[in-house]
Amino acid sequence: MKQFFAWVLVLVLGAAAGALAAVNPDTAPSGMAFDSNRANGAYIVSVLKNSGWQEVGRLDMDRFFRQRDVEIDLSGVVASPVRLRLEKTGGGAAHVDSVALDGQVPVKANTDLGKIVKRDLDAIGVEGHALEMAFQVSPGTHTLQVAGRIEAETIPEYPFLFPLSNLFKEMTPESDFYTYSLNSKGEAPLFKAFSLCGSGHPSGYTYGWVSNDEKNLYVKMDFTPDNTMDGGKDYTAVFVKTKTGVRRFKVSEEERQWGAPEFTYTDKVDYQHKVYSFVIPLSDLGIASPKERKDLQMAFAAYGTAMPALNVTDSAGVTYPVYSYDGMLDSPMKDGFFQPRANFYALEVNAERYGSSASYAVEDSGREVDFSAVSLGGLQVKRKVYVPEESNFIRYLNILSNPSGDAITVDVKVSGALSALSSIQLYQTSSGDAVLAPEDSWMVTHGDSTILAFANIWDGPSGDDTIDSVNRVEGDFDWTWESVTVPAGETVIYMFFGVPQVDKETAAARAVAIGGLSDSSMLSGMSEEEKRQVRNWVLVDDDGISLGEENGAPNGGDGNNDGVPDSFQNHVTSMKTHDGASYVTVVASESTTLSACAAAPVAAENNPPSAVDFDHGSFSFTVNGVAAGGKTEVTLTLSEGVAPDTYYKYGPTPENAEDHWYEFLYDETTETGAKINGNVITLYLVDGERGDADLTANGVIVDPGAPGVKKSSGGGCFVKTATP
Repeated sequence: MKQFFAWVLVLVLGAAAGALAAVNPDTAPSGMAFDSNRANGAYIVSVLKNSGWQEVGRLDMDRFFRQRDVEIDLSGVVASPVRLRLEKTGGGAAHVDSVALDGQVPVKANTDLGKIVKRDLDAIGVEGHALEMAFQVSPGTHTLQVAGRIEAETIPEYPFLFPLSNLFKEMTPESDFYTYSLNSKGEAPLFKAFSLCGSGHPSGYTYGWVSNDEKNLYVKMDFTPDNTMDGGKDYTAVFVKTKTGVRRFKVSEEERQWGAPEFTYTDKVDYQHKVYSFVIPLSDLGIASPKERKDLQMAFAAYGTAMPALNVTDSAGVTYPVYSYDGMLDSPMKDGFFQPRANFYALEVNAERYGSSASYAVEDSGREVDFSAVSLGGLQVKRKVYVPEESNFIRYLNILSNPSGDAITVDVKVSGALSALSSIQLYQTSSGDAVLAPEDSWMVTHGDSTILAFANIWDGPSGDDTIDSVNRVEGDFDWTWESVTVPAGETVIYMFFGVPQVDKETAAARAVAIGGLSDSSMLSGMSEEEKRQVRNWVLVDDDGISLGEENGAPNGGDGNNDGVPDSFQNHVTSMKTHDGASYVTVVASESTTLSACAAAPVAAENNPPSAVDFDHGSFSFTVNGVAAGGKTEVTLTLSEGVAPDTYYKYGPTPENAEDHWYEFLYDETTETGAKINGNVITLYLVDGERGDADLTANGVIVDPGAPGVKKSSGGGCFVKTATP
């Protein structure tokens, strides 16, 4: 039998085996239960018997310090004390805070016993070696209690930045800085900032003291969240704004030119953590003497692998804590209202859960989080989560890419719990009632006086693929897109939104706005390719006019006032005039589609008629889907107050194959031309005839033209109207 090596005996005050301390320092977000789907690794539990070490249990662990219990059978163990071993498997760095068996602490261990007998975040690292302990218990069934964590194999490297307004941003001369006055006296720190951790480390304050003498600038940083030792990964940095830019001075275990780190105890917290001291010559800052300049602009960074939580606040003051391993949403908060939850916006593909190994990149100054792809159902699945600065919502892009040579069909499910409380009620759906059905595209729930109302918007109107099922039982909900087919080598996206609000009426109004694509911020940061890949909303209608431009048209983006945004309709578009002063709305037959729409000034080089004013410029578009040689109508609605009295086209005609200007008023013989009624122009077109620039009966009508006012008519000219 192997000897139990490096034993450390510690006198435990009180009983022979003292009880586990009552402190409960979980670092997981409040109310966040352990989920094995998010485990990074496990501790394998073994007992030493005559035949050697025998596995008796397993404890899956995530990145948060939390207690996990497992029942183990110690029958047949005759040795006293009983010897147990914990070995980490899977994941990255591992740490143990406390261990107990039926509430009794170990009497021996191959580590500093004082660090594992109570839950106080004074943890030990167990990466690369086993933790062996002895317990004074009798044979039988016992409960092993382990408080600890296991990090993911790969973790992001985003540091805390102080001032915190710099989080997730590159440090530049335009960043925010603290002001330190040279030769300042006093012991108060230059800054004290609460550092909310998303890495599983304890959240706590970071302190920074600055002083100087005739030669050096001295900085001490007490980084209380970093209670683990991770070698060269851990660092702090000092930034000083100088005349030539921002100087950066970094200290880590491996970089000691400007100072040194310690892993120690201070009067700020009860556990060991990282403290850094800097000595920076003033000459390196271009200062020969502290009398030369009075103030220094300073900022700071700290990383431990302790790193900031992904907490983003929108324009309505709602804060969204986003889980940094799967993009799920923790309890949003606003003005004292909250939304207690569990597994908020979990994503499953063919019943496989997204997350666990996902890492992320932070973009748009911390407003968008791009989570890495994992393999689910044969697809590469990733998520993007976005919170705008200028609006009120959180947006999810669930991105499914097929790397194979064959189409893959899967079910995509989003689920969660709006609250652990039974008081959650359904207020309204997109159908206008309080009865949830697969035909609905959104729902609004609400609870008691402390719980936020919540709008979930999962589909947009006219989407190619909308949900097949939706369920809600009190606070629990889920919706599913069934039989989603991703063609070989292609990517599809399913997009949804969440909107927390203090009252249910405002939440419902926001659902209507987002469901109608009338919020100009809702697609911020999305590429044109991503918009085209979205299956459950129509974001691009291929008419050549950007979504943002169409959504800015009169009536909230519904230029023809038919109750449907123009951006949702392939036969309707609204575009700005060439000078951006007003809009024109083009409406073709519902059986056709519009493409290649554009506005431009009337080109002088084409020698337009001198007797006509073309103040609104020209408009071009192509009508597709006309019966070959068939007729169709298109209306152009200009701004109120505009009164053209003629319409010209530029292009060939059956009588003249050369491009030329010709008046295109209605001709009863050919049944082609324009009829004008105030600011509304109706174009009567025949495929391949006068007015069709390609002069070919091919089912496509190419229409460049310009409304105008004849100077000789004595009438007024176009009235320039304000932008709607």
